[in-house]
Amino acid sequence: MEIEIRETKDLQDIRLRNDPFPVFQKAILTLNDGKWGISFEDIPPFAMRFPDEEYPFEPKECLYLAAYESKACIGLAIAKKEEGNYLYLHDLKVKEQFRKQGVASLLLEETIAQAKKLGYHGLSTIAQDNNAAAIRFYLKMGFLIGGYDNHTYHGTLQEGKGDLYLYLDF
Repeated sequence: MEIEIRETKDLQDIRLRNDPFPVFQKAILTLNDGKWGISFEDIPPFAMRFPDEEYPFEPKECLYLAAYESKACIGLAIAKKEEGNYLYLHDLKVKEQFRKQGVASLLLEETIAQAKKLGYHGLSTIAQDNNAAAIRFYLKMGFLIGGYDNHTYHGTLQEGKGDLYLYLDF
């Protein structure tokens, strides 16, 4: 399989549908002396699928990087240009049948390269605390936990979940 990563403005590629992913653990965070610790607790497994989004971001405000295999878009990284030191990784997704083949790593590596060219000092992103696969991926790629919000889903259908704030410094 040969993967090509490139910037795209193709709306069909930018609207790559979200595929389901397995949820089987929840992150448990601790904060001791200003350092975050993490462990994972097994939960009853289920499949989750994020809603598809119509990204309102203008190309000048965002970086759209797509992964292609045989001219088909199989993955997407969307990074929003914001004030400050961090380029915000708004979305990173790979079609289900292409997961665990290095596509997400390639997309992230190109996002890092583009962020450096734009003068950022790092990337930031958010992961739900029950998306253990994503959290493990980001930690493996060198991200650090910078915070946790256990209130963001209060009063919603996502009640009981929280968000991990993750940062990668260059």
